[in-house]
Amino acid sequence: MYYRYLNNFIMNYIFVLLFFVLLIGCNSNNAVDDIESTTIGYDDTLFGELLPEPILSKTPISIFISPYGLLGVPSVSSGVIQLIDTLTGKVLVAQYNIGKASDELLDPLGMDFNPENSTLCVWDISKQIINLYKVSEQGFHLFRTQSYSGIHPSVIRNASDSMDIILTSLPDQALLILNHNKIKSSVPYRILAELNLDYYNFYNPSEIDVSIKQKLIFAADPYLPYLAAFTFNNNQIEKLWEKMVFKPSYRIKNRWRWINDNNRGGFHSISVSNRFIYVPYYGVTKVEWEQGLHKKLEQLTLFVFDFDGNLVKTVLLDYNPSVIAVTPDDRVIYGLLERPDRYIVKFSLN
Repeated sequence: MYYRYLNNFIMNYIFVLLFFVLLIGCNSNNAVDDIESTTIGYDDTLFGELLPEPILSKTPISIFISPYGLLGVPSVSSGVIQLIDTLTGKVLVAQYNIGKASDELLDPLGMDFNPENSTLCVWDISKQIINLYKVSEQGFHLFRTQSYSGIHPSVIRNASDSMDIILTSLPDQALLILNHNKIKSSVPYRILAELNLDYYNFYNPSEIDVSIKQKLIFAADPYLPYLAAFTFNNNQIEKLWEKMVFKPSYRIKNRWRWINDNNRGGFHSISVSNRFIYVPYYGVTKVEWEQGLHKKLEQLTLFVFDFDGNLVKTVLLDYNPSVIAVTPDDRVIYGLLERPDRYIVKFSLN
C-alpha cells in the first residue's frame, strides 16, 4: 500500500512539474537566458529593401543616418567621406582625398553622427586625430580637429562640439570623456568580475553608442553576450547597469578569458534610437564562427532593449547585415551587406 501511494505521489509530482515547464516555455517567447537555445521566439519579421547602388569600398564600413542622407567613410582613393541617397544608395556628395596634406586623410574611419549639432566624427588612425565635420545638403565642412595622442582609442562617439566619448583599447582599457583635448573623466571598462585579468595586454573589442539627449552610453561586446549602460552628466562617467543576456561560456587562461567552443557569441553592432537599444545576434558557436557560418546566414536575429536593459522585442531580419543604424524615431533600420560587393538594405519598422 505504501509503495502504491508513493508511486502515485511521484507520478503526480512529475506531471505537475512537466506542466509548469511547458507553461513557462509557452509564455517565454522573449526569453534569451539560455545560451544553448537553438530556437528563439520572434515578435516580428522585417523584410528588407535592397538599395540598387553598391557601396564602392575595399573594406567594410559603418553607416550613419542624417537628415540629408546616409553617411559613410569608404576605403577609396578620393571622396572618402560620402553622403549617400537613402532611396538608391547613390553617392550624392564625396569630399576629401587620401593623402598627408592638412586637408587630406590617411586612414579615416567613420565613428559617429551627432544629430544634435549635425556633425560627423571621423577618426584618422595614422594622423592620431579626431575630425569633426558639419554636415549639410552641400556636403562636409571641417569644424574641429582634436589630437588623441597617447589615448589609444577603440571606438569614438561624439557628444558635443568639444566633447568625445572614447572606449580605449590597450593598455588598461577604459571608457573616458575627452573635452578640449583633456580627459575629464575615466572609468575602467571591465566586462567580467574575474580577479587578476590582464588588462594591460588584453582588451574587450566592444562597441559603444550614445544617446545625447539622455546623456547615456551603451556598450555591447562581440565575444560575450554583454550589455552595459553608463551616464555622462557634468563631464563624469558612471556605470548604471550591466548584464549578460545569455549565460557565457569561457575559461580563464594566462590571465585572460578564452572563449569556449560552444559559446554562441555576443553582439557585433549596436545602434541606439531615442528610446531603444538595437543589437543584432548571429547565434553561432565559436567553431561555427571560425568556419565563417555567420557570413552565410540569410537571416539575422535583432534584439531590442529599453534603456533599463529590459528586452522589449525580438525581430527576425530577412537579410544578414554586418552593421546596422536605426533612425532616432525607431521607424527605419539601415544595414550594410557583404555580398562580397557591399549594398545597403533598408528595413521599415512601422
